[in-house]
Parts: sequence; structure tokens; C-alpha cells
Amino acid sequence: MRKKTLVTVGIAFLLIMIGISVAFFVLWGKMSGSESNGAAIRENVKEKAVSTGGKKVFPLKTFVVNLADAGGKRYLRVGIVLELNEAGLNSEIEENLPLIRDKILMILPSKTFDAIKTFEGKMALKREIMNGLNSLLKEGKISNLYFEEFVVQ
Repeated sequence: MRKKTLVTVGIAFLLIMIGISVAFFVLWGKMSGSESNGAAIRENVKEKAVSTGGKKVFPLKTFVVNLADAGGKRYLRVGIVLELNEAGLNSEIEENLPLIRDKILMILPSKTFDAIKTFEGKMALKREIMNGLNSLLKEGKISNLYFEEFVVQ
């Protein structure tokens, strides 16, 4: 009877370990599969002009920056879409994309949470970015700027 109990406990332990291993590999596969899918989705989002509602817009890749608050614990994640006043401006923006992204990346981290938390603060940020970007362009102008995403944490 003692031997039978030991065999039963051993088999039960073995089955539990197999179950845990299977669960681990299934979850690991799902997690690594979702990461690779997320990377593929991010890579497919390219910066290029599109036309929506008769307006020519140019979506930029998402920006993530630390804010200028003391301690550097807050960050801003912002998606920006540029509205172009001319169809020909698309090529100029594509040619100057590194300068455009740099200009935005110089403006965003200089802001504090208190400066951008209100509607007025967001509008001032829009104007500052638009003025900075328009100073880089020669053929046309950015007529508006839309925040597609604006998250402060």
C-alpha cells in the first residue's frame, strides 16, 4: 500500500509538472508572438502624406519625450498630424523629415506638465511647433497641426 501511494504521488507530481510546462510554453509563445506582431505593425506605419476629407495631411511617427519637470519623472507621448496647405509640400516635408522631427524633439522636452496640461497650453504648444516647422519650409506652409494622441504620465 505504501508503494502504491508513492507511485500515485509521483504520477500526480509528474502530471502537474507537465501541465505547468505546457502552460508556460503556450504563454511564452503568445507573449513573444504579440511582441513581434507589434513590431511589425509599428514598422508598417510610415510617415507619408495622405488625403483625408479633401485635406492633405502628413502623419508623423509618435514622439515620446521626458518633460522638463523637476526629477524628470513625467513623460509625454504625442502623435502629431500635419495639415499641408499645398499638395507639393509633401516632397519638401519628406526631404526635411529629420529636421522636422529634430525641431519637434527640441520643443517637446522643454515643456513642463503645468505648461501643457490646459487647453491653452496645448494650443500654445501647437503654435510653437507650427511656427518652428514653417520656418524650415520654403515651398508651402503647415496650415494646421493635430494632436492625434496626447498622453502625459
